[in-house]
Amino acid sequence: MDNPRIAYSYTRFSTPEQRLGASGARQSERAVAYCKAHNLHLDTTLHLNDEGISAYHGKNAKVGALGRFLAAAEAGRIPPGSVLVIENLDRLSRQNIGEAQETFKRILKLGVDIVTLCDEKLYTRETLEVDAFATIQAILFMSRAHEESEIKSKRVADAWARKRKRVVEDHHTLLTHRYPAWLRYDDTKKKFSPIPEKVKLIKKIFEFASEGHGHEKISRELNKRRIPAFRHPTWDPTAVRDMMSNRALIGELQLCRMVNGKRVPDGEPIRNYYPVVLDPAVFHLVQSKRQAPLKGPRQHNGEVHSLFSGCLTCGYCGASMLYLDKRQGNQRYLVCAEAKKGSPACKYTSMKYDEFEESFLGLCKKEIDLPTLFNDRELKKLSESIIHLQKSISGTEATIADNRSRTEKLIAKFADTTNKELLHNYESYLTKLTAETDTLLNVVAKKKQELIKLKSAQGTIHDMVKTVAEAYDEGDRIKHDHELRARIRNVIRDIVDEIVVFPGGANRKATVDRLFAFLKGERPSGSVAAETDKYIKCYAVRFKNGATTRMSLMAPNKGKEARA
Repeated sequence: MDNPRIAYSYTRFSTPEQRLGASGARQSERAVAYCKAHNLHLDTTLHLNDEGISAYHGKNAKVGALGRFLAAAEAGRIPPGSVLVIENLDRLSRQNIGEAQETFKRILKLGVDIVTLCDEKLYTRETLEVDAFATIQAILFMSRAHEESEIKSKRVADAWARKRKRVVEDHHTLLTHRYPAWLRYDDTKKKFSPIPEKVKLIKKIFEFASEGHGHEKISRELNKRRIPAFRHPTWDPTAVRDMMSNRALIGELQLCRMVNGKRVPDGEPIRNYYPVVLDPAVFHLVQSKRQAPLKGPRQHNGEVHSLFSGCLTCGYCGASMLYLDKRQGNQRYLVCAEAKKGSPACKYTSMKYDEFEESFLGLCKKEIDLPTLFNDRELKKLSESIIHLQKSISGTEATIADNRSRTEKLIAKFADTTNKELLHNYESYLTKLTAETDTLLNVVAKKKQELIKLKSAQGTIHDMVKTVAEAYDEGDRIKHDHELRARIRNVIRDIVDEIVVFPGGANRKATVDRLFAFLKGERPSGSVAAETDKYIKCYAVRFKNGATTRMSLMAPNKGKEARA
């Protein structure tokens, strides 16, 4: 009997509320049944579940589980001939037809077949080439899915617009049940009222802030005192920061609307919509302290301290890793965000930042073929953009040359006639021609600037790779040349998907299992107890092309690879 083909089940639902229902379970159960009936081996190592992620703007294919699957397929980690099992095509995309079709074709061209469980239809690369009817059916389905999402989006936007209008006309109208956590709402009286114990805590927080304490120190103090947050067990620094700038504390409601996926203010704030729970003078005093420019050595002045901002997560609990600069001892560290704020979810264990940076740059120079980590598809797209722009510039310059030729001929005609009507017509046409030429010259200038940028991006990839390698050799220069650090940081952002850090090592079985799950492309859930090995610390890197590697840092100052 032949070995069964490998199948991957991809499930998605759009809103977090659907997690409470049966959407995810239904999709998974149908995939298991289909694979069993058709002799497919269902691989579950990638955990292809996009929970609460909409496909209307293609977010699932960019940063979601579907995006990880595509990256793995392009890196060769998904065997050709595999099958992607989905409930229906709108699980892949609800974008406009052009973008949805591109995602559909991209999967098939990678040698991965698609099965839709709703009709058990199989789509293959050959489908695109020989079965025009099946392709048209798929396109029509995706087009209908986009139209449905677009109609729903417009209905939701219209409903919110009507709600905002009612609130403006009648300040007693409840806009949404997600009102500030320090208030309660009486549906009978149509009235908000403060929750005394929460208001007392808010005043204490502002008391801390007025004494000069920042949101991080305040959150640590609250967690140290075991004071729960309003909607979570512990206080996060960003929650404290956001609350301290929330003008609902002084009774204001700022209506907003969505523009290109972002909330923007819609009109002036409505005063006295909420009960005032904080003296406005105290609120404004704290805002002035928070917005005042930093003094002395804390001003960065364009300096680049961490090369890895946005890339690092804690291997024990999955939270972000923070960069800390201990100025007194001239030491820099990486520490878990949960541990730093005093949360019981993780233990405070740090890793020396300089040793980590040196180890990573050494990895890039000695062990990794950096050019292969840049996305070939993006490079091809860049090359195509350059060619298209060059053709556009040539076409516009040809039009300018033609306009200039006509202008010269027109000027010559001025000398050959005394007819006032003709002279007036010539003058009008010459004015129009000159204005058109000036506009085209500006267009060409802008396009040439864009072309310079594109060529620079295309031509400097190998230079950037060389820069990373040389930075490792030059030692002290990398620590003080912030222009060089900025370039290296951009290279790292281009090639790295995620780095998980185990600042206390990975020796216990639960930690090792978590590390190897990451190396296999999984995103482990939950957390494990942090370890505290002072001598061997480690980290693992997943690159955007799907490649992974593991490194150990052995004190003092040596990086040694142990590839998984």
